[in-house]
This record gives sequence, structure tokens and C-alpha cells, in this order.
Amino acid sequence: MSAKFIWLSDTIPEGKGLALDLGGGMGELRSLLERKGWRYVNLDLCPGRNGLAVCADAHSLPFRDGAFALIVAKDSLEHFENPWRAMEEIRRVLTDGGTLVIWVPFMWPFHGDDFYRYTPLAFERFLKRICHSSL
Repeated sequence: MSAKFIWLSDTIPEGKGLALDLGGGMGELRSLLERKGWRYVNLDLCPGRNGLAVCADAHSLPFRDGAFALIVAKDSLEHFENPWRAMEEIRRVLTDGGTLVIWVPFMWPFHGDDFYRYTPLAFERFLKRICHSSL
């Protein structure tokens, strides 16, 4: 198991509600989230061949307000052309008191469709501004 998945496994809490894998592609987090008790929903603009994803844009999520108790955005936020808008949508569909887990690359080669890299300081300020709260 990679260091990334060990960190995610340690970070993602156990739960019972809906969990959104934002930009989940082939759904590689499905088994982890379901083992932790979550009901898995995968959303991707270009979902993988498994057909188990909602095909939608993170800038306009097709879910009701407060639909998810957990949102995981692993290696996806840097691909959103307008991450501020995507974060507003994430906040909208996350329940009050819900958990948001984000993993973004920092020192990683450009791979064709990514827009941003976040330093820890920039990322903290970005989240504070979007979420209007302290971290």
C-alpha cells in the first residue's frame, strides 16, 4: 500500500452516511470508504470504464445542499479550472460538521490537464477564505 493510501486510511473517519469521492475516476477509494462504513458515491467529469460514477462537473455539483457527511478530493483539486467555485460547491453539499479530506500534489510533473499547485500556506489561506472559518 502506498504512503498516500496509508495516510488516507488513517485520516478518513469511520461513518455511516454518504461519502463523495470528488474526481474519483476509476473509483479506487470505493473499497476503503465502504470498509469504513460509508455509502460511496463517485463523481468525475470523465469517469472510468467501470461505469460506477456520476458524470458531472465539480463547479456545479448535481446534489442537494448538505447531501454528504464526507467528501474526499484526492488528486483532483488541482484539475479544477476554478477551484474557488469548486470549493463553494463542496461546502454547499457538505453537511454542517462534515469532514473534507483533500490530497493535492505539490512537487509533481505537469500531466496535461492540471492548473494549480498549492503550498501549505497558500492552501491554508485558500481554504480559510472559501470556508469562512479557521482550520
